[in-house]
Amino acid sequence: MNTDVATLALTLGTTVLGAFAGAFLSSRFGYQQSARSELDRRRRSAADTVIPPLLELRRLLRNAETSRAAHEWASVTELAYEALDDARYLLPQGLKHLKRSIRASIGEAVGGVAVADLDPRMLGYELAPYNYRWTSYASEYLDGALDQMREWRDAPRSSASAVSMRDYDDWLARSGRYGSGETTLY
Repeated sequence: MNTDVATLALTLGTTVLGAFAGAFLSSRFGYQQSARSELDRRRRSAADTVIPPLLELRRLLRNAETSRAAHEWASVTELAYEALDDARYLLPQGLKHLKRSIRASIGEAVGGVAVADLDPRMLGYELAPYNYRWTSYASEYLDGALDQMREWRDAPRSSASAVSMRDYDDWLARSGRYGSGETTLY
């Protein structure tokens, strides 16, 4: 009879231990899945918040020869910068420079209004004279940034952190568009 009680106790003990381990592991796995899903949702939401103001900037760039209202440029750039600031902590390392790079590209195209968020006095300045070369560079860079934001948004979890883009100055140099020390007068 002692062996029956011992066997019963052992069976009961292993059953309880197995049930506890199963419940713990199931709970842990469920929590990790939930956390990953939440991070994916936040990544997609951040990208969906950044893309519309970047599209609006692209529209302004495409119409830059005729769209010369500094307040409109300042308003749209501020929205884009705020969206990029809000998304910054979620962006992969290779996209964290986007605000700075977009500011540089827009600044080359239209002038000081691109930094009106840093220096409100720039709102009183007129846009820089239209320059096809720098406006087209900014537009091309913005197209690339939009492509990368969409790729980051739509990427599977395993590859989202690998999405990357060169910063604006490196992009200019490596694409042969502009090198340090070159003149910008044409």
